[in-house]
Parts: sequence; structure tokens; C-alpha cells
Amino acid sequence: MAGIENATRTQVVIAALTAAGPQREDETGPQWEARQAALAAKFAAVIGNDRHPVVKAVEQVAGENTKIFTASVVSIVKEESSKRGLVTLHTGTERSDDGTETVRTERTDNPIGLAMAKQIRTLVGHDVVVWVEVETMANGNKARVLRHVEDRGETKAAA
Repeated sequence: MAGIENATRTQVVIAALTAAGPQREDETGPQWEARQAALAAKFAAVIGNDRHPVVKAVEQVAGENTKIFTASVVSIVKEESSKRGLVTLHTGTERSDDGTETVRTERTDNPIGLAMAKQIRTLVGHDVVVWVEVETMANGNKARVLRHVEDRGETKAAA
């Protein structure tokens, strides 16, 4: 395959074969191979597209502008002006009097932002690990955007 390295090609093939799973009873060998090929094409197309949501998500979580830290989720409210969830986290930071800081979700009028806002709502009162990306907005301002969260259970003080 031109344009794709051997190691990447092997990863795409393994991913497609794994995703396709075993041949189903209701499909012939050629049908199974067609399903595998369609998945391989889809995976290869994702890898080559920097704008694909999956590729963007990886960069947003693993990129150089992302910070990972622990916190407790205090609250989430909708910020009407931006349609983003405004999340208050207790981190114990000395930058604020009460030890909290604020991050934002993606816009809640997009499925990714809405899903994150809904997830955070269920985590109020929980300890979490968060991945926060410092994003430069179109106007040059910077915003701290919540990209990923992992639940660590109820906050000990709340339990």
C-alpha cells in the first residue's frame, strides 16, 4: 500500500480482523472478507484524516496542551453565552480562595459536548481524574476544555 508504513498497515489489518470477529453462520467466506475489507478501509481512512473525530479525540487527550490531574466534581451549570457546560472542580489549588477551578465542556449543541456534560452531571460529588486541554479559541483567548474524565468513586468527605 502506497502512503502507509508497514507497521501502520499491520495495525489496520489486525484492527479490521478483530472488529469483524469470526465469520457468522449467515455469511459466506466472501461476505465475511468483504466485511473485513470495509472495516479496514474505514480504519485506514480515519488514520489519514486529521479532522476525523476519533483522531481529534486522541490528540485532545494525548496532546502537548493537555494536563491530567485529580479533582472532585463540585458542580456543572450551562453557560448560556457559549452553550458549554461550566464545570467546577475542587483541586485544592491555592489559586482560588476555596480551592476550586473551572473548566468547560465542548459546546453542548454538539454530541460530544452534550455527552461529556451528561457524564459530569452524574459525577457531582465524585473524585475524578480529568484530562483538560488548553485550547486557543478563534479570538485568541484560551479556554480550558474537559476532554476526558475517569470516575474514582464518591468523594471521601461526601461518603
